[in-house]
Amino acid sequence: MFKAQNIRCLVLAAGSARRFGACKLLHPLSDGRSILQHTLSLYSALFDQVTVVCNDNQELINQALALNASVEVNALSDQGMSESIKLGVSKTTPALAWLIVLADMPYVASASIIKLCQCAKRSKIIQARIDNKPANPVLIGRDFYSQLMQLQGDVGAKAIMQAHSDAVIQLDLNDIGLVHDIDRPSDIRI
Repeated sequence: MFKAQNIRCLVLAAGSARRFGACKLLHPLSDGRSILQHTLSLYSALFDQVTVVCNDNQELINQALALNASVEVNALSDQGMSESIKLGVSKTTPALAWLIVLADMPYVASASIIKLCQCAKRSKIIQARIDNKPANPVLIGRDFYSQLMQLQGDVGAKAIMQAHSDAVIQLDLNDIGLVHDIDRPSDIRI
């Protein structure tokens, strides 16, 4: 069985979920497990260390801890995704790279994550794509630590990828889960 070595998985779970109308990550899917539990189950099976960056919702924290993830509570989550990325990056030290995951994407196939991890290099950013469109998650090499720590606002690593386009490897994958996030109840698959 595959286990990602020297890569730290950061699951970003501190969003406000305004469009969903409630804490979407706690919403149950068809098997009764929450969106967060689905997402964490996938990554916990593939990584030795998974860190969830969330707000102070105690149920989110409890679910993450129950799946053996470490938890970092982002007191600055209202300032955007960049604060979650910086907190997660500052609390983990991979030898090779970080895989930055959005917690509201429970339908990603494990084979896609394995392929991303197999391309990991300290000096590269691996951008998943589907049908020539950018997808998530993104794998960012350790050499980009300082750039990650300078992110501001409600953005991911897009600015880093634009500034270092020569370091970006586009990995085409055939996995609709890479672009299927849950923003509204209608986004949930039956």
